[in-house]
Amino acid sequence: MNKVTKVAKKCAPSFNQKRQKLSLYYRPSCPYCHYVLGALKAYNINLELRNITDSAEYETELIKHGGKRQVPCLLVRGEGTDKWLYESQDIVDFLLLTNKRVAADSQCSGEAK
Repeated sequence: MNKVTKVAKKCAPSFNQKRQKLSLYYRPSCPYCHYVLGALKAYNINLELRNITDSAEYETELIKHGGKRQVPCLLVRGEGTDKWLYESQDIVDFLLLTNKRVAADSQCSGEAK
């Protein structure tokens, strides 16, 4: 594999990365939610926060579409499919991996850091 192919492969966009929209359903009193929120802050990751304590609409969405009231829950809206992540460590791992891909793509495209 030549150098150009290696760079192109490294800089290829991740699956649905540009089309994903992320929303975190949480409760302020939940320690697992605090873990995820702390990771968001530590790694400077911004996404939509949906407090189910303050919004009956968010709580209803979570139960209806996600299947249960458990928080934290990360909704990953992609191209035609939604993915609901419920475990705090899975959520943090997903966000860190996605964040690394975005940073790599920015470096590959010459965008400012």
